[in-house]
Amino acid sequence: MKKVLVFILTLVLVIILGGCINNNKDNASSINNSDFSINYEMEKDKPEVSGSITLGSNTQLTGNFWSSNWGNNAQDAIVKDLIHGYGIVTYKKETGEYGIDETVVKEIVSTENEDKTKTYKITINNNLMWNDNTKISAKDYVFTILFSSSIRVKKLGLDNTYGVNFIGYDDYSQGNTDIFRGVKLIDDYTFSLTIKAEKLPYYYDVTLVAVKPTPMHIFLPNVDIVDYGNGAKITGQFTTDVINKTVLNTETGYRYMPKVTCGPYQLDSFDIATRTAILKNNPFFIGDYNGQKPQIGQIILKPTTCSNQIDELITGTVDILPNIGGIENIEPALNAVDEGLISYSTSPRNGYGNLTFVCDLGPTQFVKVRQAIAHCLDSQEFTRQYSGGYASTIYSAYGLAQWMYQDNAEVIEKEFNKYTLNLEKAEELLIEDGWILNNNGNSFVKGKDKLRFKMFDGELMPLTIKHLTVSDSMVSKLIVSMLVPNMEAVGMKYERTIVDFSVLLDNLYGKVSNRQYNMMNLGTEFNPMFDPYNRYNPNKEFLGLYNNNYLNDYELFRLAKNLRETSSNNREEFSKKWLEFERRWNELLPDIPLYSDQCHAFYSTKIKNYDADSMWTFQYAILYAYLDE
Repeated sequence: MKKVLVFILTLVLVIILGGCINNNKDNASSINNSDFSINYEMEKDKPEVSGSITLGSNTQLTGNFWSSNWGNNAQDAIVKDLIHGYGIVTYKKETGEYGIDETVVKEIVSTENEDKTKTYKITINNNLMWNDNTKISAKDYVFTILFSSSIRVKKLGLDNTYGVNFIGYDDYSQGNTDIFRGVKLIDDYTFSLTIKAEKLPYYYDVTLVAVKPTPMHIFLPNVDIVDYGNGAKITGQFTTDVINKTVLNTETGYRYMPKVTCGPYQLDSFDIATRTAILKNNPFFIGDYNGQKPQIGQIILKPTTCSNQIDELITGTVDILPNIGGIENIEPALNAVDEGLISYSTSPRNGYGNLTFVCDLGPTQFVKVRQAIAHCLDSQEFTRQYSGGYASTIYSAYGLAQWMYQDNAEVIEKEFNKYTLNLEKAEELLIEDGWILNNNGNSFVKGKDKLRFKMFDGELMPLTIKHLTVSDSMVSKLIVSMLVPNMEAVGMKYERTIVDFSVLLDNLYGKVSNRQYNMMNLGTEFNPMFDPYNRYNPNKEFLGLYNNNYLNDYELFRLAKNLRETSSNNREEFSKKWLEFERRWNELLPDIPLYSDQCHAFYSTKIKNYDADSMWTFQYAILYAYLDE
């Protein structure tokens, strides 16, 4: 067997301290945090934890503050990231990459096994605490995997693919055994995870062990984790009845009220009527990977609207709007900056605005219909009217901040289909796809018939696009004024339904009894780790929650798989594979990519040292900010 080091420190620190790495006769290497004295002392003039800020957003909280099983909208994700902490892996601003969290991990060693699997042995520090003053142990990390991969949670309608990368997952998740062979509990603070051979190599290989702890004593009070040498097992009262009571109860369940947590903040309250959450500083939190603790005592998250959010910031009803786009919001905010009323920062977006298609439902299941709709929109003019120059038109699933896009921007501009406004081309695509009939089954006559039909599965299918949206935002208004008339001109029917955001998410993730809408206008924000494997996985268990386009294209999936299987040290190869993935995506158009913004964060002048960007987002940056009141 060959054992190799998993670097705990940042690259610069490893180079400086490289002589401290010890090798033994088995060629095993490790880094132990107790070997080093790292000074995390903060600047002397920073105040103690104090004060409160209010974060506003036109994305409403749904109240799902644990797990992404019920979706992961941007506001809910902020709460989750702030209250759930101590992951083995974290994003690091200094390197712009994911790495081991030194505050959490004392030692980590990887072993390349003879069967091509890879085992990570992880020892956590013994000073990590839940906010109820209970010690965090290795069992809490092992419990996360065993609980979230169990057949029991699947029977409750939840996703149970958490441990899919580890050996033994298939048998464990299907209920064939209650022992998870690839997950082992070694002692109170040490556990191991063995990665399947077919999951390697992986470009972001360290993230395969990105596990966070779960408070086992809250989820399942009468269970334990045992390991007899062949894998870990949950013993005791591990039943769906208990899960329904402790996790899924609508009033007291952990899904809605996760009170025992270990992040920098803790949930104090959530008012479903006003969609307002209050987070307070967690006094038991010992710091992020730099040892940084919060300096702001309380964060309130409340809803705003596009029409009033800048006014609320200026008047002090909210203190920060972390992600603002569109000229109607940016221009008045910049005027307020010029007047000294507020502060701001800006960065290219790691995401894009889009029209999301449901690719297994109605006309949008056909790629030529999706392409025809794209040809009904003047995307350049759409971007200009929406952003006033603060965004760029894009042609595939990428954001301006991604290094892969920056590497390939010239090729994309030269070679990708831009789907320019062209109603003749739209009609041509529809005719090629069989939309040549009217409601009587006779030939469609342009100028006489309004709505095209095609014969599909022995029945006439109308070319009706059912658009689900949340409000009359500027994007929605531009869709109605710029896209809809052209869609109708080529024989499509457009229907719009306005709902609350939580209802839209239920439809997006397929958590409704009758899926009927096939277009939604949304925004997509990418993780710094770009891995679209699950996002476009056509297998049934991934449809909805992950693959919410319901796209069934094995070529795109193959390209996504090929992308993730790039060696972690081959950046150039990853960039080339990314381009081919995006090229196929540009042909399939599971979304119409509308724009990627130059994002702006606007905030009160009392907030100091707030240094966020599209990768180092609010939930990271706010720990380093403080108030000067």
